[in-house]
Amino acid sequence: MRVLVIEDQLRFAQLLKDCLEQGGFVVDTVDSVAGFNAQAPAQDYDLFIVDLGLPDGDGLQAIRSYRDAGGTKPVIVVTARNMVNDLVNGLDCGADDFLTKPFHIEALKARIRAVLRRPQAIQKKEHCVGRLKLDQETGEIHFEDGNVALSPAERRLLAVLMRRAGSVVSKSLIDGQVNGSDRCCTPNAVEQLVSRLRKSLARAEVGVDVKTVRGIGYVLEERTH
Repeated sequence: MRVLVIEDQLRFAQLLKDCLEQGGFVVDTVDSVAGFNAQAPAQDYDLFIVDLGLPDGDGLQAIRSYRDAGGTKPVIVVTARNMVNDLVNGLDCGADDFLTKPFHIEALKARIRAVLRRPQAIQKKEHCVGRLKLDQETGEIHFEDGNVALSPAERRLLAVLMRRAGSVVSKSLIDGQVNGSDRCCTPNAVEQLVSRLRKSLARAEVGVDVKTVRGIGYVLEERTH
């Protein structure tokens, strides 16, 4: 799961980033409305965490603009404002939940799990490809009665490919979903990770292949023989 945090208090933004990444999320941060407007359409985010008091505008207007432009991903507001009208305005502008500072990080994680469950009400909880099962809610990947032995990066890559099984996934999207936009990666980092994943899947005999679409990316397909 990939999250964009919009927060101008840099130490607080870094704290959120560190805590959420320990929970298995890939997290990017920006510190302004302009950053939100530029970054939101640039990556395939699963969730936005938005502060209201930003240096170049109000987070509420940023959320409204995102919704007006057709954005549908969940938004959680985190703010020091605690008036009822702030809560009402936030929800009316298109936020899915509202959390008042200070808060415990576990409370935020619970809110994230809750809002990410909502769109899944019309989807299957488990997504199966070959002999693999992806839990759409938690991101866990299972093989028959156990877990596939994968590194964290391999697991994130496989989840990205499973969610788009049968479709070509670009290298840039994989890099963003697995590594985050602010991490330094060598030009062939994705290729090396795909190679390691292929070897792990071959050892596990899970009935899927990661195929290369030259110059574009990769596609996960069920093995037909």
